Amino acid sequence: MDSYKLTTKSQEALSNAVQAAAAKGHPHVEPLHILLALLAQPEGIARPLLQAAGADPNAVSTQAKNVLDRLPSATGATVAAPGLSRPAESSTRTARRCHPSAGTAAEPGAVRGPLRG
Repeated sequence: MDSYKLTTKSQEALSNAVQAAAAKGHPHVEPLHILLALLAQPEGIARPLLQAAGADPNAVSTQAKNVLDRLPSATGATVAAPGLSRPAESSTRTARRCHPSAGTAAEPGAVRGPLRG
């Protein structure tokens, strides 16, 4: 991953997303892993943003978990640590272009697409 500035909250969310993907045996950190990590932050901005957009953060979280539960997973000692998926990498690049010092944010299309599945 490119070296760029992340806010402390963004670093925590990305780290938690990687840990969650690894715990589920997912080979990649998907945008939904990042979304769930952001929604789990008690003083984060994800929940208020979703509410301001008219979405129910709990419903979004439930849908995201349901989609992630359908992803392929692997277990065992030879399973590598998950890396960022192409959509997750694209999201971090988009966030960096939009506001280099603001940290990461999920690209709207990257989040909406899987939730429709």
